[in-house]
Amino acid sequence: MKKIYTFLILAVLTASSFATNIVVNGVISTNTTWDSDTVFVDGNINITGAATLTISAGSIILFNDFYKIEIDSGNVVSIGTKDAPIVFTVLDKTGYYNYSHTGWDGIEIINENDSLTDLDSTKFVYTKFSYAKEMSESYGGGVFLIKNFSKIIIDNCTFTNNYSEALGGAIGIQEKSSPTITNSSFRYNAAKDGGGALSIGCSSPSDTSIVIVEDCIFEYNKCLLSESYMGGGAIKISGSSSSIINRNYIAHNTSLEGSGASGILISGEAHPTVTNNIIVHNSCMANGGGIKVAFRTNPIILNNTIAYNSAGQGGGISIGCNTDSILIKNNIIYGNLAKKGNQFFITLNNETHTYSEWKIENNNIEGIKDSSILTVDTLSIYFDLKQDSVYYGSFVNNIDVDPLFKDTVSQFSLMACSECINAGDTLNTAVTMIDFAHENRIFDTVVDLGALEYQYLKEIIENVNENICAGDSVFLENKWQFTAGVYSDTLVGVLYCDSIVVTTLGVYDNPVVEITAIDTILNNETTTLNAGAGFASYVWNNSSTDQTLTIDGSVVGVGSFVYSVEVEDVNGCKATDTIVIVVNLFDNINNIAELDVKIYPNPNNGEFIVEANNVKVIIVDLKGNVVYIKQFYNNEIENINLTNYSKGIYFVKIISNNVVKTKKVSIY
Repeated sequence: MKKIYTFLILAVLTASSFATNIVVNGVISTNTTWDSDTVFVDGNINITGAATLTISAGSIILFNDFYKIEIDSGNVVSIGTKDAPIVFTVLDKTGYYNYSHTGWDGIEIINENDSLTDLDSTKFVYTKFSYAKEMSESYGGGVFLIKNFSKIIIDNCTFTNNYSEALGGAIGIQEKSSPTITNSSFRYNAAKDGGGALSIGCSSPSDTSIVIVEDCIFEYNKCLLSESYMGGGAIKISGSSSSIINRNYIAHNTSLEGSGASGILISGEAHPTVTNNIIVHNSCMANGGGIKVAFRTNPIILNNTIAYNSAGQGGGISIGCNTDSILIKNNIIYGNLAKKGNQFFITLNNETHTYSEWKIENNNIEGIKDSSILTVDTLSIYFDLKQDSVYYGSFVNNIDVDPLFKDTVSQFSLMACSECINAGDTLNTAVTMIDFAHENRIFDTVVDLGALEYQYLKEIIENVNENICAGDSVFLENKWQFTAGVYSDTLVGVLYCDSIVVTTLGVYDNPVVEITAIDTILNNETTTLNAGAGFASYVWNNSSTDQTLTIDGSVVGVGSFVYSVEVEDVNGCKATDTIVIVVNLFDNINNIAELDVKIYPNPNNGEFIVEANNVKVIIVDLKGNVVYIKQFYNNEIENINLTNYSKGIYFVKIISNNVVKTKKVSIY
């Protein structure tokens, strides 16, 4: 007996430019719009009488408790936008970590007695669903229970942290239901019995459904039950369903303990078409890390990439338990791991012995070639023989090569030289003319293996910029090139991986370095060698790496000494320079005159006085350029003006009796 509710809308604020909230529950029997920032659901909602509930973009539908929306003979139109999605969630999210949360009771679309068939489509677009929970319906999903109804569109929706005590953590579909689910993401959903994100099933062969699931993402969903006949960490398909699972990314899903098929479970007389999917990095402890097929099924598994999954048996695909027929074609099955059968685990116990209808053809299967198919208990394919069963299905034109994935994290596209290019069979590819990336499924004349068709060019042109330093060379156009220009080289390969490399060559000028210093000192003096500023690095011949190098005459002693430096600029180009430093002997007798030289003031503005007796005075800048020279006699006093010269440090050489003394004067 159907319950009757009273419909209530309570406006919290007046209709204005300010935010509004409403509280709703009860029966909706006439066309109704929820146009508020937040809609608080305070009881079950029942849509009946051909009514349409329209929800405005940006609205948050917030359930106060375990309430649901039932669509008996009406519609829901929930169309948000990318920037203003509609959100269905629950007020209290606590307890989801162990599924003890209260949640909200989802949306039930049950077409009893065909009451919904003449109505417009129910649509959910750019709508987010989280923390829904199903506790009673065996085929009901956490968010949606869709039963005997097909005019449903689910597009650009997200399903996160939803849970079902039975099947379908996010969506449960049963009986004659053929909704379309596209461009949506399913993450962190869980179901106890199977189909961590999505469960598709019918109760009898007369209830055939064709559910279309395209361009969706299934990640981190879980099946929690330990029963081996259940499973499907991401998707469970059963019960006469002819669904199309196309161009989906199915990764990192799990089936716990004894349940199988962490990616897709196909069972119970289902005959889906599974095409162009990337099924990777899923894991379970039982059968079928990527796909499990069992219980009188007839699937077509075509042009999928099934890689790097793991399982107890059949890391890639598990087949068995009275499978009627199966076509596995043009797939890449590679890098999967299992205790038995890394790529395949095949149980031969078919009561009707229809193995002749099993066709495994034109695939790339790691570790197995056509000639070794009858080998039992191989590392790649394990045959679990029951009684006197013998496999005599087709296993032809399969190869065993490294597919050369560009990326083994997400996209799994092929490199140019992959032997999976043009290696498939075009027969039956009409069911999927567009690949995972929405490119033409057959780019050339032969289909590639895997989910992604390699979109190669007859000529691959690669542009390269390269630079060298003056005097260096690089090998281009079959000779060593020294000058700037544009050079073209053709690299010949196979399988359309030839390429033309166009190199634009630049030549950097080498840096110029000059060491400046006072090159003659006494053995009680010092001089500083300066290689100049602006270089990226310096290396002196004594291993110093500074711009300057100080030479102490008392340390090196009397004599001539050679110093050199190598500099490198920001372009990596190098240059060197060398200087000879002469150190003379200082003695008090021969050098007594220089003790009388006075320079003042010091520092100064360029005008200063020199007092000296019987010495030659030479003033040079840091580069060694002479700016002043004079022979002093009889305690001469000279006013010197260097105001027209640059400010900085100048060296004053005082020469007496072939002995040189150096002083510094600073001009500011």
